Amino acid sequence: MPATTKTTRKESKQRRTAEPIKFILDSDTRDVVGWLYKWNTGALVPMWKDGKRQNVVYE
Repeated sequence: MPATTKTTRKESKQRRTAEPIKFILDSDTRDVVGWLYKWNTGALVPMWKDGKRQNVVYE
């Protein structure tokens, strides 16, 4: 699993743009359960479809 970046309030205010860089897939069904975004600050932040999931793979 890619390491997500914990950000401070100051840094979150500096976030302007983000792009999805990976799908987050359920490891059993391979269904898309979210996306991993990379922000202009370099922060990696998951965006979940229906809440945070366990047992996932990033592709």
